[in-house]
Order: sequence, then structure tokens, then C-alpha cells
Amino acid sequence: MLMLLGVMAAPDWLAIAGSAMRNPYYTGPLSAIFMLWGECVARGMSPRTATIFRGLGLLAVVLLSGWFYGSLPAQATELWISRLYLAIALGLMVAVPGAAVFLLASGLIPARQLGGVTLRWAAVFAPFLIFILSASFGLALVSKLRPVVADPVMLRMDESLGFHAAVFFGSLNYAGTVLWDAQYIVYTGLGAFVMAVAGGLFLQKARFALRRCLLAFLLVGFFGWVGYWQFPVVGPYHAWPELFARVSPEVRAASLQAALTRTTPLTEAPEVLRDSVPSLHAAWALIALIAAWKQSRGFFLVALPVGGLSIVTTLTLSMHYTADLIAAVPFALFCWWLADRLARCSVEGDEAAALVVPMERRRYATAIFLGLEMLCLALWYLWSWEAPVAVWVVWTGIIVVGGGTVVAAARVGAETRLAVKEQ
Repeated sequence: MLMLLGVMAAPDWLAIAGSAMRNPYYTGPLSAIFMLWGECVARGMSPRTATIFRGLGLLAVVLLSGWFYGSLPAQATELWISRLYLAIALGLMVAVPGAAVFLLASGLIPARQLGGVTLRWAAVFAPFLIFILSASFGLALVSKLRPVVADPVMLRMDESLGFHAAVFFGSLNYAGTVLWDAQYIVYTGLGAFVMAVAGGLFLQKARFALRRCLLAFLLVGFFGWVGYWQFPVVGPYHAWPELFARVSPEVRAASLQAALTRTTPLTEAPEVLRDSVPSLHAAWALIALIAAWKQSRGFFLVALPVGGLSIVTTLTLSMHYTADLIAAVPFALFCWWLADRLARCSVEGDEAAALVVPMERRRYATAIFLGLEMLCLALWYLWSWEAPVAVWVVWTGIIVVGGGTVVAAARVGAETRLAVKEQ
């Protein structure tokens, strides 16, 4: 439809596929999903055979990935980190069908069993992978139709907080160092992380929890895209390169002041994605951590380091404004609440009987939560219109309204807890 209307040119599918394979946000989830297939297959074997299969499979993936990493042409990727994710994805794409052929030929697993495992795995994760791969079209559409970006507004909103985290970390000039690269591996591995959490739920056979988690991820993606339309923002690193140049503190301070007092519109090329407000990095990481917490405290503790770093690196790599992350908290909580409600509507039979929902108390807690969510949205728009605002006013609103929203969300979650652990 967009091509017929002349909004976007006819796509070059090979170019799109090549672009996706060079993007860690696509190759990361792809790798996590393929590794999950291997674990699903291993769990259908005897313990001894499964251990051997895991070990040999991991060795094969490492060797194949190393070969691809060294054999890919230089023009395949711009960054070595993207090259690493691409090599791992290609290694798994070769190892998985190879493992399937070997298992069938050797008779280690019946064809019926292997087919059943593969179908269950694909039915859950293939649609989400398609969503991830198709998201680039939506991002490209926003970038094409929204040339003027709201980064000056976001910079003034950060000024209202009393500090500029992105500017501070950008002034350290450590891009290209080991510390920068280590953070960037975690930052670009967000897709792999959220799929790993979903995979953990899948392996634990937590059907309702998995459905709720994946639905929350999808809602974050959809409503986040709506947010990109409302607030087309490219992020501080792309919008204000002069703030991150190797200059003296005095020159950087003068550049920041000029950016804060800018009155002319700021435009960016369509190649630079408008994907900052709200921070989907923070929102997806929060959803994954909430899902892990709901499942078990041990699962949460395993996921916490990666999830926490996924959020922190949005600032330390200067990819997001601090206000982006603040907006992500009520945004993620709303998407989780909505996913929970929609998931509960889809259950029936014994699964529905396992869900305890004290209706009267839940209605009261939910009304407060949704009221605070609407207040957060209204105050966000007011803040963006009036920024910069006095620091004490902004932080009072964040603590009272934002903190109240978190407490209300926790209360709603307590009122709709699972009565028994899912089998």
C-alpha cells in the first residue's frame, strides 16, 4: 500500500535481508531462538546423550561461527560487534539443520519426536521473529515522514533534571575502547536477552507466563512505534555530535548552551532512525525482568545483570536521554498490565481455574493504576511543552506520580497473582 501511494520506494529484498543480517537486533534474537531449539531437542534425550549433544553442538557452533567471522568480506558489516553477531547467527543456521539431519540419520531421536519439538518451537517463536524483522519497515516509515526531530525538546527536558547523563558519559571520550565495546555487546544484545527470557519460560512449560511475556513484548513494540510518531527523536549521540567531540570542557559547555537555546527546527536524514522515545531498550528489558520475577526469584537473579546493563548502557553509550528512560517505566508497566489482561482473556479450563482474580479489589487497584498512568502521560506532555522546568518541580512529580504508578502496578500484580504454580 505504501509503495502504491508513493510514500516508500519499492524495496530491494536482497538489500533488506542484507541489512537485517548486519543488525545485531535481528541476528541476536535469531541466534537465541536457534539455540533454544537445540536445548528443546536435548531435553527429549537421555541425560548422557543430551550432555554429549550439547557439548558437540556448542563446539560446532563455536567453530562454524569462528570460520564465518574470519571469512565474511569486510563490506559485510561496519562494526566488529555486528560481524560477531552475524557470524554466530550464520553458524547456528548451518549447525541446526546439520544437527537435525545427523539425529535422524543416526536414529538418536525418532522423526516424529523431532518434528513435534520443532513444530512447537516454531509455532511460538517464528511469529515473533517475523515481527522483529518487519519492524524495520515501520521505523523507516517514521524516519521518512518525520524529518524534523524533537531532540531539542528532549535536551531541555534533561536540563530540567539537573544533569545530562548522555553528555557526561559522551565527554569521557572512550568510544572504541574495550570498555565501550564490552558495553556495546550488551546494548546490541537486547533482542537475544529478551528471547532468552522467553525461552526460559518456554522450557519451563509456563504457558500463561510465556504468552503474557511475548504479548507484552509485542505491545511495547507497537505502542513504542506510536511514540516514535509523536516524539521523533534520534538520540543525543546522533543529534548533537558537537557535544561528543574531543574538545575542551569550555567548548562543550558552549555547545550545550547553544543546543539548549536553539529556536530553529532540527532535521535529520531518513537514514537515522527515530527510535528513542520511549526507550524500547529500557521497556523491553523491564518487561523481561518482570516476567522473570513473576516466574521465580532464581530466574530473576540470573536475568538481572544483563537486563540492568541493557538499561544502563543506553545512557553510558549516549544513545538515549535520561527522560527517555523515565518515560519507559510507566510505559512498560502499562504494556505489562495490558498483556496480563489480554492473556487472561485467552485462557480456559484448568488453566483459567489456576488464576485467582479477586474482582472487587482488583477493580479498585486497577482504577488507581490507570488513573496514574494517564496522569503520567499528561504530565509528560506538559513537561515537554514547558521544558526546562525547575528541577524541584520535575523531581517532585517523578517521585510522587512516577513512584505512585510503580506502587500501584505492584499492587495490581499482587491482586492478580497466580494461585498455583503452572505445571
